[in-house]
Amino acid sequence: MQKKWPNYQKAFFMAYLLLVIETTDNCMRSWTYFDKTKLLSQKPLLPLILALAGPTVYLLLFLCAAYYLYSFHVVSAISIIADNPVLSGEKNDKLRKTLVFISYLLASWLIFGLNGFFIKPSQTTHIIMSALYPESMLGAWLTAAAALYLAILTLAAMLLAGKKRKTPLLILPAILTAILLCDLNIAHFTKRQFTRPGNIILLGSDSIQYNRISSDFGYVKDIAPAIAKTLKQGVMFTNAWSPFARTYCSYMAILTARYPIHNGVRANLIQDHHVNPTNQYLGNILGAHGYCASHYTDEPRFSIIRPR
Repeated sequence: MQKKWPNYQKAFFMAYLLLVIETTDNCMRSWTYFDKTKLLSQKPLLPLILALAGPTVYLLLFLCAAYYLYSFHVVSAISIIADNPVLSGEKNDKLRKTLVFISYLLASWLIFGLNGFFIKPSQTTHIIMSALYPESMLGAWLTAAAALYLAILTLAAMLLAGKKRKTPLLILPAILTAILLCDLNIAHFTKRQFTRPGNIILLGSDSIQYNRISSDFGYVKDIAPAIAKTLKQGVMFTNAWSPFARTYCSYMAILTARYPIHNGVRANLIQDHHVNPTNQYLGNILGAHGYCASHYTDEPRFSIIRPR
């Protein structure tokens, strides 16, 4: 006779698996903020990492407890259905195993689908359960279907369960709320105006044409509707020419108001000693008028704009 795992062991294993995926997800998302080539030399980050160590441990413990309670609910509901005499016997064994497998799968997908609704997916969870991330209507409907399936499963289990076994089945909404609250990006709901009167924001994007981003500008698809909306609300110069069809050269011409022949940047991978030392940069000019100037980029090779 095959020995069965107790419900608490099944719940612990499921909670541990969810926690591993969630932790890996968060680590991979955070990893993008570090410079991998200089990670060991970033000593100023050490106090911050140590300060976050304590809260991180408490968060993991809380998340583990919430995942365990959620998993225990799912396991209890599944065991009540699977132990039903209607599904007993060799004839219904395949049906029972299929029901158990689908229930566990949708229970896991529901958690990450809901988390994905509030937090953008990272590499790990996107690969594992991208189908249920509500970034599209299809993902939203699939997540809703998973929730409806578990709700029906819970209702059926409550009808079959005794009084003592109904209590674990009534706490699923509270468990889901706890999981979402401890993993929720509150700033996502706090809508704040990003700009203030007088702010200046230059957004540079390499290799993009205004007439290839939206149907509003004559293209067959709406590839970048947010950018198109921004352009429609601002001033567009459609008859503009690049001073040089290279990334670094173009950006330096914008920041210095000089052609490449005058600012010294006449190639993408040019060394710093070629840059004209008399250049006056837009950031410096704005700083002299009381602005706080910052520069952020994800391309430090072809557009090597230094702290200057």
